[in-house]
Amino acid sequence: MANKPQALTLPLLITRALVIFPKNQQLIEAGRDFSISAVNASKNECDSLILVTSQKKYDEDNPKPEDVYNVGVLCHIISVSERDNRLRVRLEVVERVKLSDIRFEENAGYFSAIGGMDPLPSISPVENEAIIKAVSKALEGVPNIFSTMPKNIANIVTKSPNAVDICFALAGHLEAPIETKQKILESTDANSLMEQVVFLINGENQRNQIERDISETVRESAEKSQREYFLREKLKAIKHELGEDGGSKNDPDTILEKLENNPYPENVKNKVKAELKKFEMMPQGSLEAALIQSYV
Repeated sequence: MANKPQALTLPLLITRALVIFPKNQQLIEAGRDFSISAVNASKNECDSLILVTSQKKYDEDNPKPEDVYNVGVLCHIISVSERDNRLRVRLEVVERVKLSDIRFEENAGYFSAIGGMDPLPSISPVENEAIIKAVSKALEGVPNIFSTMPKNIANIVTKSPNAVDICFALAGHLEAPIETKQKILESTDANSLMEQVVFLINGENQRNQIERDISETVRESAEKSQREYFLREKLKAIKHELGEDGGSKNDPDTILEKLENNPYPENVKNKVKAELKKFEMMPQGSLEAALIQSYV
């Protein structure tokens, strides 16, 4: 494969909602008849080489040539296994390609295309190092990102000396709409690629912060509810010791039970609950407590 020609006519595998990037490995499932036929043709007739691109709309079961993106990747099929009438295909992504002459081969039952090699323009060592530093700095804001990252992707991100490979590896791992990922795949140069990947990393950081804020709010709410329950139970025990727990129809618990079991308007319920909360915190013999109890 080292002396591969600049353009290849090969079977075309069309994916749904999945954009794959150069220098990565990808496991995909092929279930549609034309996808299965493309994989089989690749294995049997094309030295396991296959072109891969994504369709523009997920719910299009029978895409036409104009329904797929014309920038994709050249892949080598590593392995194929069958399960439940579907093929599980492990791909090694070789290079980005521009697709032309996309057509459905009626006799063979699969799509084919011409794939022209389309690598990103070369960059200087200084540019390469600067991009790696920019990406590394952005990753510092998402320290837990490696915990969910496949080992092969993590190895590229942490050990590869090639800035473009690092960016493509991250683009494949980070969550984003298919349109965004396709735009990244179609980057015109390394700096544009880096800027878009850093934008994804920053978005991941913001999502993590939102999740942390939500978790903290839930935790604080739970702690407040537990604290209020504990204080109410303690207040009941104190009232019992003082002989103030009553059990009469004007007892706060009796009133609350009546409130919940009757279809009073919400504003009335909220007002009564607020007054009862004040009542429970006051000495039982106080004038204000008596006024509130009478009011309620």
